[in-house]
Amino acid sequence: MNSTSLSFLDSQSYMIDLLKERPLQTAGVVAIGTALYALYSSSKDKETGGFDKIPTPKGKYPYLGHIPLIGENSFLKIHEWHKELGPIVHVKMGVQDFIFISDPIIAHEIFSVNGSITSLRPANNFCDGPYSNNGK
Repeated sequence: MNSTSLSFLDSQSYMIDLLKERPLQTAGVVAIGTALYALYSSSKDKETGGFDKIPTPKGKYPYLGHIPLIGENSFLKIHEWHKELGPIVHVKMGVQDFIFISDPIIAHEIFSVNGSITSLRPANNFCDGPYSNNGK
């Protein structure tokens, strides 16, 4: 056997010994880890703030997202997803999230009517007073 397999076996025997010698401490660590994972998982579900989640195509791969599913003609696949899921589709490409909007009325509502909210930029009040008759 080489040294790598011996060190792996040593770490396994160490873990078994630890379980035998300190079962309560080991169970406590496992319970805390499980509780933290449950809290993290449940907090991801509450990110929407009461709104419906944007539909996402099925078949997402870890780290790659939907990239392998898109294929050569990306516009055809995204059009297919719009037919299947509706006018707004959430696609994950790698670690980046993309929101595709196919309805021009919804796009106008998001980007023009509510542009100051959706742009994530603070409102610019610099020219409000002198140049706009005090905002009237």
